[in-house]
Amino acid sequence: MDFSQFAALLQGTKTIADLLSASIEARDQLKVAELTAELHDRIARANSAVLDIQSKYLVSVEKCAALLEESLAMRERIAEITKRASEADNYLLAELATNCWAYRIKPEKQGSDRPHYLCQPCYDKGVKSVLGCFLRLSQPAWLCPNCHNEYPPSNFSSVKRAKITGI
Repeated sequence: MDFSQFAALLQGTKTIADLLSASIEARDQLKVAELTAELHDRIARANSAVLDIQSKYLVSVEKCAALLEESLAMRERIAEITKRASEADNYLLAELATNCWAYRIKPEKQGSDRPHYLCQPCYDKGVKSVLGCFLRLSQPAWLCPNCHNEYPPSNFSSVKRAKITGI
């Protein structure tokens, strides 16, 4: 075997090694590309899952805010009802005239308040409207300044006595 044949053999072996190396490198690049594509797919799915979770989280936060707002409104309503019930305990329904009713402050709850009457329809609607005295055809009567209901004077003398004496 002469040197030229040996050089050719060596050159062939080098070419085969280069081809083998190029083929291994191509295979590795293909695997890297496949793994990269799979990794990108997994990242995309993870991002989608994160966005879905964030969307659900925002919906939950909005629901919590709405529930908190509703809870605060209910607490305010409860406080209002409690205050109104406590205040209502200070009055009793009294007949000013036949079939004519108004709320009268209870003597034991009167304290420093003057004796007074509240318009029953207004009070039942949550409005505290104190009846005022006026003259109707030279007869004393009661008038609600809020709804303008007039209460007839048929039992006025006993009402006036009750107003003066606190009974």
